[in-house]
Amino acid sequence: MTSKHDKNTYALLSDDELALVAADDKNALLALVLRHKGFVEAKAGSMCKPPEVEADDLFQEGVIGLLDAVKAFRTDRGAGFATFSNVCVRNRMLKILEKRGRTVSVEDVESLPQSKITCESPEDILVRKEQEGLIFEKISDRLSDAEWNVLQLYLRGFSYSRIASELQTSVKATDNAMQRVRRKLKLILRTR
Repeated sequence: MTSKHDKNTYALLSDDELALVAADDKNALLALVLRHKGFVEAKAGSMCKPPEVEADDLFQEGVIGLLDAVKAFRTDRGAGFATFSNVCVRNRMLKILEKRGRTVSVEDVESLPQSKITCESPEDILVRKEQEGLIFEKISDRLSDAEWNVLQLYLRGFSYSRIASELQTSVKATDNAMQRVRRKLKLILRTR
């Protein structure tokens, strides 16, 4: 559960660099999720046109899509993390909409917000560092060691059954831990 880097250095790392260490470093993962939180919220809001689909549900699925992007990201595939995560988040949201019987046209998908990388002023970086520090403290307080271990193995690409085997627990306990991680991340990211 310890960091390889001081949490203040994450603001200086690129998305690609954060994604490469995020499977092993909780603070790097959280810094990456925080950077893309606004994008996930905007995409959830834009896709939430029918009243039967809650923006919170889409946001939660978007965060899981972001975690999936961390898990699958590789620098040798030619796309940066921002581009790759856009696709993962969008696909995850489209999948839940599809399960609920809603189809999304190609025009709707193309008009969805895309993650934007902007240049930040030193003041913006300082404010973001302070905000991230508060979020890191909340996550450290709220994610148990067991939940972090499950998330860490999930981000390395392990299936629930392999995670259960590695941690000497049941698949159901692994699934329950991931559900708690989802809820906690959603709550913490929403109450910033």
